[in-house]
Amino acid sequence: MVKRGEPFLSPAQHRQRGEEWARQERAFLSVNRHFPYTNERLSSEINDGHNIDFIGEVIPSLIKRVREQERSQRKIKILDLGCGLGFYTDELRTAFPDDAVVYGTTLMRADAALERKELIEAIGRGEHPLAQSHRFDGFSPNMHPNDGKWHTVAELGDVPEFDLMIDTQGELSYAFTAGHLPEAITQASQKLRPNGDLYISFLDHHARAVLADMQPYLQEHYHVTVSLHPNVHTNSQSYVLHRHSVVTLPSQLTLPPALSEPTAP
Repeated sequence: MVKRGEPFLSPAQHRQRGEEWARQERAFLSVNRHFPYTNERLSSEINDGHNIDFIGEVIPSLIKRVREQERSQRKIKILDLGCGLGFYTDELRTAFPDDAVVYGTTLMRADAALERKELIEAIGRGEHPLAQSHRFDGFSPNMHPNDGKWHTVAELGDVPEFDLMIDTQGELSYAFTAGHLPEAITQASQKLRPNGDLYISFLDHHARAVLADMQPYLQEHYHVTVSLHPNVHTNSQSYVLHRHSVVTLPSQLTLPPALSEPTAP
């Protein structure tokens, strides 16, 4: 049996967190239906968001490292933090069927599954503007069971298991809006395997300041370093969090002192 570790949040806490973030997502989508990095995104948009090619560069290099350095044939594990309708995660599965297991978090799986089904069916009937682009040819109307397997990373335990995590204006954006960004980044850092990477794009300047303040803490407690590089496609900045090694993990989430919950009187 695989040890899952202690959960970051209790079921009640996580349910409350998910409901809060889901309200944010509904509010955002109600006024941003044509935002270029929403649920209909594919690999080209994801690559532009991070200024890197995941399918052509990052993942093949990761697989090669695992094969050579670990002398292992294990499948790498990838988590898309906020996978939308699951099109990008499906692209990753198609590109690496024998080398990767891909998961995605999404706050409202039932809504996403229905929206995906309706979208693909409308494209198939030629009743959607995307019908002429052929970008969605071959996609199933059904979401993969690994997409929405968890609502957020907070639903997981504190055992490192992912080689690659990708957030493209996804889960961490909602975490920042709700005031949970330090906690969410700490949880994500704990889920990275040794030499694992978390790619983050589309953090606004306030969120970037929070991440900058966390750098010494992440390095000291989780051996995670943060690097940034300008993004020529979006005129913004993207980040990579790299976990160099793994120490004995705490059974409960530890926050930086200034961010810890107050002690009850």
